[in-house]
Amino acid sequence: VISAIFVESTMAAAQKMAQEKKRKRHADEHLLASRVTRLITCILKHSEHGGLHHKFTESVDELFEIEVARSVIDEAIQDPVAKEILDDLAPRPISFWSTVPE
Repeated sequence: VISAIFVESTMAAAQKMAQEKKRKRHADEHLLASRVTRLITCILKHSEHGGLHHKFTESVDELFEIEVARSVIDEAIQDPVAKEILDDLAPRPISFWSTVPE
């Protein structure tokens, strides 16, 4: 019974830590903005638009007008750069064993 309580409380703590880590990463506006900017740039490079001709901040109106086919996005997210960006934004799964004290 004690072991079951320990495992249950450890799992609950691990889940809480994972949720808090995800919340902090998503609250980091600079990180989110820089990664989304890089991801959009990567997608545009795979599209017929071939990328932006100005600074991102100067191209906001132009960006709102661009339509990108789903197939282009599917192709773009296979790019190693896009995979790295998406991985950086994704919350990291926490292993049960990483939460158990040695």
